[in-house]
Amino acid sequence: MCLWLLNIPTVNSFMSISQRVPRRSGPYITGISVIVEKVADNGYQATSYVPAHVVAQGRTRQEALDRLCDQLRSRLSSVEVVTLSIPQLGDAHPWKAIAGFWRESPDRADIERNLQEYRQQVDADPERL
Repeated sequence: MCLWLLNIPTVNSFMSISQRVPRRSGPYITGISVIVEKVADNGYQATSYVPAHVVAQGRTRQEALDRLCDQLRSRLSSVEVVTLSIPQLGDAHPWKAIAGFWRESPDRADIERNLQEYRQQVDADPERL
């Protein structure tokens, strides 16, 4: 048996089943996002992607969600769901490696002056986008 604390009246909806959990003791997986959509044969389809890709259909919206909950519970009953934090390799910002490259250059003043003159020309031209 799964609990539902959702009341979303739209036909196509993206929802979180954060309160739908099996009635048993132990840890629960909550906050599972589910896509519920009406299918052509007047039924409903519920799809979850994380932590497992599961699709369930039913004649009613509730039936599709109940079936999805049962399938997820079955699929996740013998697994452990963990959250990993993976450090980013290299510098966090791609420009960081060359930041300040021209700071000590003898040409820095000329480069800045040329950039400023060009910017003024661009700003003064009404035909330029």
